Amino acid sequence: MEPFTLIMADGGCLWEARWDEQRLHVQRLDPSGCYLWSSATLYDAHWRARRQRWFAEWLATHAEPDAEAILHFHRHGGEPDSWNGFVMNRHDLVRTVSITQVVCAPPRLSMTYHDLLRQAVRNDELSLARNPMPCPEFSTDRP
Repeated sequence: MEPFTLIMADGGCLWEARWDEQRLHVQRLDPSGCYLWSSATLYDAHWRARRQRWFAEWLATHAEPDAEAILHFHRHGGEPDSWNGFVMNRHDLVRTVSITQVVCAPPRLSMTYHDLLRQAVRNDELSLARNPMPCPEFSTDRP
């Protein structure tokens, strides 16, 4: 199975589940933290680290970024590099086609889909449950 990262959020809890082709790694994350994930199949370790540096440098000047600032960073952050940038285009064979942003502001969850090919934007909203469930615990230990 190819490497992947799955981000899980539930009841005010946040986890990262990462498969590295050998083993599943699960870690609980601070839900108030800022995180960046880059595809292991699209970017080698050097470029994943470089993208992390771009993000860290941006966070140093945006300590509490709002949705608009985050979207601007996603579209224009880092260095101009069509191969490894946040919005990339590898000879029209592999490219960023959209950016989806979800903002959770109880009692609503808002999603904005930015279609970069058609230059179109779609918004949608969901009502959130009033009583979130407690945080479950995960384990990668096998009996």
